[in-house]
Amino acid sequence: MTDEELKEKWKDPANGDEVSLNESKLTEELDGRLKKFERIIKRRNMREITVASLLMPFMAACAWFMHPVLAKAGAVLLLLFCILVVIVLRKVGKMRPDDLSLPIMQYLVEYKQYLEKERSLLSNVLYWYIGPSISGMSLIFIGFHKYVPLIIGLLLGVLVNYINRRAVRNYLTPLIDKVSIGIDYLAGDE
Repeated sequence: MTDEELKEKWKDPANGDEVSLNESKLTEELDGRLKKFERIIKRRNMREITVASLLMPFMAACAWFMHPVLAKAGAVLLLLFCILVVIVLRKVGKMRPDDLSLPIMQYLVEYKQYLEKERSLLSNVLYWYIGPSISGMSLIFIGFHKYVPLIIGLLLGVLVNYINRRAVRNYLTPLIDKVSIGIDYLAGDE
């Protein structure tokens, strides 16, 4: 039964049809979506951690050699931001359940908690990712009296925030809903 059929049956309960789920189709769809999600997150984490790791020595050198005090402060802030990115992404990555020997119900519950943490991470990207990075870049550009790159950085921050919020709305929340459906279905079988 597709999502559209479920919606139609939900809208029109008078038709007397009983809503049923095909267990194999549900687990197959869930498995496919979760594998795709894991590939996307793994690539994102690798990319972000690699860039942050490469920027750390560069920001340390900038903090040491830059002459304007505001630029030095911005470089230190960006260095701390890079460390924060590595710590946060690794911490959330460790929350992903690895134990495939768990009962499917318990695995899905733990996976849902992991997905909700990822959703929280993406929803709050403005506070933990964009804010510190824009603040550090702003201090550097203001220290050198360069305002055009500052405006470009602010616009990029707005774009990153939009992309992350759209990913939460269009991909992550529906995935969490699918996992919840799977959990509810399995809870009904017990």
